[in-house]
Amino acid sequence: LLALSVLALGVIVERAMFYASLGYPAPKTWAALNTALAGRDVTALARALPVEHPVFGTFFSELQRYCEKGNPGKTAVQDQEILDIFGQEIAARLGSRLPLLGVIVRAAPLMCLLGTVLGMINTFPRLASTQGGVDLMVLAEGIWQALITTAAGLIIAIPVLLVQYWFISRKKRILESLYRTAGAVLALGGAGGETSRVA
Repeated sequence: LLALSVLALGVIVERAMFYASLGYPAPKTWAALNTALAGRDVTALARALPVEHPVFGTFFSELQRYCEKGNPGKTAVQDQEILDIFGQEIAARLGSRLPLLGVIVRAAPLMCLLGTVLGMINTFPRLASTQGGVDLMVLAEGIWQALITTAAGLIIAIPVLLVQYWFISRKKRILESLYRTAGAVLALGGAGGETSRVA
């Protein structure tokens, strides 16, 4: 359980720093995008895309190319496939290590259950060996040890579960923002109204 707690803490700190460093979707970027959309200004839309972003830069660069050069020699389906590939790469980076948190959430209660069972197994032979009835001190000590293990497992699993759901919801919001941005660019760029769904 101690090893699981250290592993979970390490993953949570790393993911928290990663998401904090993204800075997307930024209110300033969304304001520029909304202004460009309201004016149906493709050039302003291209300038509003954060193409220098370390994580989303490739995705936005492709959108900017589409805004500036239109759709020469390519179909809307091809553009959608290209954006889907970039989107899947971004989704993989956003979801990195989150499955490990899911494993920890499931493993911690199972390990505490194992500790509880082992504690009870250790207690019953000691009770059976006592003479003249049940020794309440032995029984209380065994139950206490078993419950300590159970509490420790739950103390690990519950916070990790909550943090995992927060990371998943953050990932979902980011991908939805990318999807809306891609849809706006393709709509203004003359892609026949078809949008690219980011995985």
